[in-house]
Amino acid sequence: MPPPLALTAVLALWTVIDAGGNIAGAFLNGAGVIRAQLLIAVTMALCSFCGKWWLVGKLGAWGSVLATILAYCLISVPGLILLLRRVFKQPAPSHLQTHGVSS
Repeated sequence: MPPPLALTAVLALWTVIDAGGNIAGAFLNGAGVIRAQLLIAVTMALCSFCGKWWLVGKLGAWGSVLATILAYCLISVPGLILLLRRVFKQPAPSHLQTHGVSS
């Protein structure tokens, strides 16, 4: 029996959203921004859990994935954008600056 179209659609959407978040997360890990990511992830997970509890009863299995998407888009995405902006506004570490040396 094939899965319902709604379940397939929200799983496909989540896969695309998650891929973008993984890219941002990997970059922030490399930049050493760990604690802030952890706080955002824990907050998102708690909200996602509460949403799943409510939406699975209303919508069925695809409500679980929809709750994850909503929590991620409302909590993690704005948090990641804020963190990425902060990282890109920082000057490069001194060992990476050219100090006027031309190539």
